[in-house]
Amino acid sequence: MANGPTQQTVKEVPSRDVSSTRSPNHRFSKLDNWLSEIKLIALAGVIIFIVLGVSLGVGLGVGLPEHASHTSTVATSSSASSSSDVSGSGLQSWQRDTATDYALDFTSWNTTSTPQIRTYNLTLTMLSPSNSSDAQPAPDGGPPRPMLLINGEYPGPLIRANANDTLHITVHNQIADRPISMHWHGQYQNSTPWFDGTTGITQCPIPPNGSLTYAFTLARPGTFWYHAHTSALYIDGLVGPLVVHDTLEDLKARANGTGYDYEQVVLFSDWYHAWSTDLVAGYLVPDNENVEPIPDAGLINGKGLFNCSSDAFVSALNAGSGAASACIPASQRMGYPLLTLYEGRTRLRVINVGAFADFWVGIDNHPLTIIEADGTDLEPVIVDRLPIAVGERYSVVVDTTNEGGGSGGTGAGFWFRAEMNTNCFGDTNAVLDPNVLAAVHVLPAATSTSTASTVAVNWIAETSTSLPTTDAWAGTWTGPTCRDLALSQLVPAVVQQAPVASRLLTIDVSFQIGTNAVDLGYMNATSWVPTAYTPTLSAFAGNGNGTNQTSVDAGEEGRIVGMDPVGWNANKQGQWVIPVSDGPPNQGREIEVIDLVINNLDDGSHPFHLHGHQFYILAQGSGSLPQDPTYYTALTANHSLLSNPMRRDTVTVESYGHALIRWVADNPGVWAFHCHIAWHVAAGLMVQFVERGGVLGGWDVPEEVAGLCDAGRWRPEVEIGG
Repeated sequence: MANGPTQQTVKEVPSRDVSSTRSPNHRFSKLDNWLSEIKLIALAGVIIFIVLGVSLGVGLGVGLPEHASHTSTVATSSSASSSSDVSGSGLQSWQRDTATDYALDFTSWNTTSTPQIRTYNLTLTMLSPSNSSDAQPAPDGGPPRPMLLINGEYPGPLIRANANDTLHITVHNQIADRPISMHWHGQYQNSTPWFDGTTGITQCPIPPNGSLTYAFTLARPGTFWYHAHTSALYIDGLVGPLVVHDTLEDLKARANGTGYDYEQVVLFSDWYHAWSTDLVAGYLVPDNENVEPIPDAGLINGKGLFNCSSDAFVSALNAGSGAASACIPASQRMGYPLLTLYEGRTRLRVINVGAFADFWVGIDNHPLTIIEADGTDLEPVIVDRLPIAVGERYSVVVDTTNEGGGSGGTGAGFWFRAEMNTNCFGDTNAVLDPNVLAAVHVLPAATSTSTASTVAVNWIAETSTSLPTTDAWAGTWTGPTCRDLALSQLVPAVVQQAPVASRLLTIDVSFQIGTNAVDLGYMNATSWVPTAYTPTLSAFAGNGNGTNQTSVDAGEEGRIVGMDPVGWNANKQGQWVIPVSDGPPNQGREIEVIDLVINNLDDGSHPFHLHGHQFYILAQGSGSLPQDPTYYTALTANHSLLSNPMRRDTVTVESYGHALIRWVADNPGVWAFHCHIAWHVAAGLMVQFVERGGVLGGWDVPEEVAGLCDAGRWRPEVEIGG
């Protein structure tokens, strides 16, 4: 990595040390008791599941192609069951059985099938606490609070497809007072920019009782996710995984060093005991100098274990100030989340779907072989733990060969750890335990998915005698700042040389006291302000009378500033909308290669995400890069730097640090570039790139999308966006 001190390097574990790092002292001594508990839970769950299926009509859904001989979809959720147990998982009806739903079955899935249309339905609803024992939404077992659900459950269902498939995903908004859009994080949306799902930029939000079918082709294989992109509502429950299989994935699974036998998705996030809208309102107030809301807890696959007995929480309850509300009854607390693995090698697709926290992820006594990051296959690198910022994804392979219980195995149990880096918080929260845990149990190798489903459970009681007793890897887990893995550790498996840049832009990121003494986020001299019902894309598209515009007239609102021909002026103002690749043919700007320098002048780290693209990371580290053209000429002449740089769609710019990214601006659309910390988006850390405006001027936004902006439709009383 060029320039500045070298990034923190995570300890690499040589392949030969994999077996020697496991200690028999860290294995269960009471496996038989645990297996007996599992069998009883599973049997009870199967019986209840059958009864419910007969009496209520259970709605089961998996994503399958249209026009296939066997047809089904991820169906709209059936009405909530009165049972508090689903498929032997011990879950309430609103909790997803991720042990089953997030385990990827390949017995009936063909990664080499002909590209096809796959149809999904996502119904968005709100669940508020009630007197019913089955309607106490508290995924961490803490205080109940209203939640937003997808198909009646949290987290959302797995959306799964192959590269080059087309997804038709209909989002039905059944939330009474919240208009919402849905974003498909990491997808290019080539030729379908209006389906990027960014409120105020590519569309108006879907109103209550409204629907929109997002239809787009999947150009990128890898690990992705989807989430609401309106205000900060996704952190209230509107998230789910999106997995796109490579046509060569079957071969990859058998490859040396990166091979695996099973696949699972693991989501993790921070969790708050208050509504996102209330938290934003409390954050953007005078004299609060960018002290973000601090999480109350953490979740793994939508489940966690909040400490309701901590002195800090009990004191807050006794104070009676309204700062804390009582936890759900102990009888309804799930315990620790449980991940069930099988003897062999498992690919874990891990995704940070949170609001704020940077996590360090590891598994006790088990090295992780990283094979993918943000949709880019990597040369395998073995680490004991890895940092994952909000919006980032990795695939890691964990080896549990000969660790399954039963005949021929010794049994094993250990902790999966996702530890928040609290060094990046601007304040403390006494009730927060930043070390989020899930127990991992290993079972004998599964011979079929039916074998796996009969033992799949989601949790293990906090009083169980089968809790793991393993210790975390030695050494400090979290560093003094939030950073990505060093670029030297992230080497794409498919070599791709970065093209020569044709344009250099610089954005300085800062927080400044603005109007009414509110601390806002600035990208150079502007702070993004949401305009949900005047989306930028509609101003550039043909049916918005946009013909290669380089400015947007917002009329009475006056919020969108004019642009000069190169996207900003000498004072770095006016980058609300930056037009790129907007020149006429044969003048060198119809398709540009952009170098973007991000200088972080803030004391907090920022994971920046670019919609519509995957970019090359050419530099990343501490300090600002000098604004000297000759410096960049020398830097980009470094052939080793350009020969095969890391490619991803989200990059962490550390506190008082920098990143230099490059992308080919060839995708017509309006693409958001923003910090993915929910509070920072709300504070204004976003800018928009309009690419190939001349092409956009010849395209019409589909009527079903444009119609969402009709003045006669329902609108909230306050402006929303993002």
